[in-house]
Amino acid sequence: MAFSSPSKIPRVEGQEFNRIRDQFCLLAYSFLDDTVNRSILQQEFIELAVKVMRKMAGMEAEKKFLWKELEKSRCKLNETEKELEVSKASLDFLKNDILEVKAEDGEEEEQSSSSMLTVEENTDE
Repeated sequence: MAFSSPSKIPRVEGQEFNRIRDQFCLLAYSFLDDTVNRSILQQEFIELAVKVMRKMAGMEAEKKFLWKELEKSRCKLNETEKELEVSKASLDFLKNDILEVKAEDGEEEEQSSSSMLTVEENTDE
């Protein structure tokens, strides 16, 4: 795809990207001027290309780092979710135990109160 003007170079957010874009535009306009020394243009082009490639390499390294961090976070989240499930299961088990103990206590109280009634009935006679 050929562009007819350096002004067609896309804009990207960020000051550093704007500076690089401006440098590309100036360099492209300089190439259009036959009075500009070609060896200077070549040197500027190489410097700008190196700057862009270093920036891209840094961004690629940052991307890899962020993907690794994301994977670590996902693993940690999965572990935490498993721990939560275990905790919920333990809580449910303990609730059931408490309910069973309360039910047993209630039966014992009923038995002891009915035993007391039986004893009282026998003493009234």
